[in-house]
Amino acid sequence: MQFLYFLQQAIIWLITIFYLYQLVISLFSFVKLKDKNKKHKFILILPAHNEEAVIGNLIGSLNELDYPKDLYDIQVIADNCTDNTEKIARDMGAKVFVRTETDPNKKTKGYALQAFLKTLLSDKNMDYDAFCVFDTSFLKNTFK
Repeated sequence: MQFLYFLQQAIIWLITIFYLYQLVISLFSFVKLKDKNKKHKFILILPAHNEEAVIGNLIGSLNELDYPKDLYDIQVIADNCTDNTEKIARDMGAKVFVRTETDPNKKTKGYALQAFLKTLLSDKNMDYDAFCVFDTSFLKNTFK
């Protein structure tokens, strides 16, 4: 008989602990943890190597976003460009990070992004919540 009493007490305690856990979780639903109306700040990164044919259209489309203009920046990585990519990007209002690499093994999009992000993250005033990378070479190959 004593075994059944201990079993009953164990079950009651388990149910009580589970109930209290649910009660605490439910009470936390009334606590406002963060402002849901906060607008986030983004940086839109466009790595580009000789993309003068498409960079203007892409920046133009990004400038038409239905989002406050002061909450996103367009940054073009002009990676070893020999055409007018840099000039077009600046004329369209984008910030331009110029990268010149002499090592042929490091003339890739990955190294360009790595160099840019290292520079961006080392800036103490960097206040972006997120970043998005747009592949301009995909656009160039798609819209020939």
